[in-house]
Amino acid sequence: MILYELLSAIGIVYLGFLIWKWLKKSKQQYQAPIVIREWILDDPEGELYVASITSDQKVWSACGRYAMSSGSTSTTWSGFLAGDLNELVRTTMGQKVLDEMIECLKQQNLK
Repeated sequence: MILYELLSAIGIVYLGFLIWKWLKKSKQQYQAPIVIREWILDDPEGELYVASITSDQKVWSACGRYAMSSGSTSTTWSGFLAGDLNELVRTTMGQKVLDEMIECLKQQNLK
């Protein structure tokens, strides 16, 4: 009987420890990825284009000034270096921006 109560108490303490650990972990705040580099092409009479490289190893491309015409897409660093989104960036922001983005990513992969 005493052994049963002792084991039950140990189990309750262990369960409390697990719950406390889970609650502590869930309280950690979400940290948004850091923008490493960003390119903006803003034509006041037309569209707004944004391309960015973030610390979570993503490349983002977004366009549109208003909600009805906006859109965004992303890929990984390695995917971008392999050609994903390259044509989109070239047609919307130009070859110079594409070259700068590729160079920036190559520098990030060296770090």
